[in-house]
Amino acid sequence: MFSEPTVFILGAGASWHYGYPTGEELVEEVKVMAGLFEKVVQSRGKCGYYGVNVNNVIDFKKRLIDADPLVIDNFLARNPDHEKIGRICIAMALIRRLYLSKKIDENIKFNWLKFILNELMLLEGTKQLIDNQINFITFNYDTSLDEGLNKGLEAVFTSDEVEAFMENDRIIHVYGKLKEPNLGADQKSRLALPKEDFDRDLLSGRDYSFLLEEGKDTSENIITMGSEKSSYEYEINKAKKLIDDAKNVFILGYGFDKQNNERLGLYKSLNLKQNSKNVFFTNYGNSGRINKIAHKLFFGQDDPEMITPPRGVKRMSDDLFKDQLVNLRSVVAGETNVISTLEKSINSVYDALAKDFDLTSA
Repeated sequence: MFSEPTVFILGAGASWHYGYPTGEELVEEVKVMAGLFEKVVQSRGKCGYYGVNVNNVIDFKKRLIDADPLVIDNFLARNPDHEKIGRICIAMALIRRLYLSKKIDENIKFNWLKFILNELMLLEGTKQLIDNQINFITFNYDTSLDEGLNKGLEAVFTSDEVEAFMENDRIIHVYGKLKEPNLGADQKSRLALPKEDFDRDLLSGRDYSFLLEEGKDTSENIITMGSEKSSYEYEINKAKKLIDDAKNVFILGYGFDKQNNERLGLYKSLNLKQNSKNVFFTNYGNSGRINKIAHKLFFGQDDPEMITPPRGVKRMSDDLFKDQLVNLRSVVAGETNVISTLEKSINSVYDALAKDFDLTSA
């Protein structure tokens, strides 16, 4: 049971096991969808498509290919005139992944949600499901988390109990979420084709305008960094409050994007020199870039020598984060004398929860 305020911050790596793309993979798939968008708009003639001129689509595709960004949101934030086209292409790519992911059975062993479900079910005394102090903040558009929680909990609790648990912003989709498309069986099967077959099908000239239609409708439910601030202000403010109040913060499959860090106020709320929190984060593959960002986020700009590590563990200035798993229980020097816990795993989200992080302490 989660008896203390606990927040899970989820990035693309937390949805990978369901077949959804990483940030870089999404960029590549948006390029493909931009090409499909161009073909459909050209076939509609000079009138364009839903107010989108073919020249704008061509320009969007060219800019995206030339820039080749790591993250699509950052690109759209710098190209606000193409934000609408970008959102439609993102939606198209994710709709395709939605049906492709339904065929990925071999990744079921990576379903890390089972560890969360197990803790939710271990109720103490007369406690009920709704008494679990847990929230999820996700930057992912897919609803695999929502569906997985509902399905798992309804196998043990009543529908009313699950419904009550899921209410009141239990899951915050910072940038919106996909809705279930209205597609026929043949259309779904075509979207579920393996990449090589799907690309071949696109080149054959088969009509995929249905995907663009669904992409346009679904895009209205998703937000990017280039969207108006009012579009996501409630979600951001709610998420910031949850993180501020949390005792335990699990950061899973998250790329520590600077803009997202700033929007959630992480440089302040997760500064372990100023806040007493237990923080657990994944850095799959032990990326040096992530280590550096995490160092700055958790310890600020001050001299890392101020941190007193446990016996036998090197100081941060001696590349502490290069150890496979850091269990840092340190008294931070300074006026506040805060005690915080920081753990890192270089494993996948599944293995981090299975082998490294202890959910029972939350």
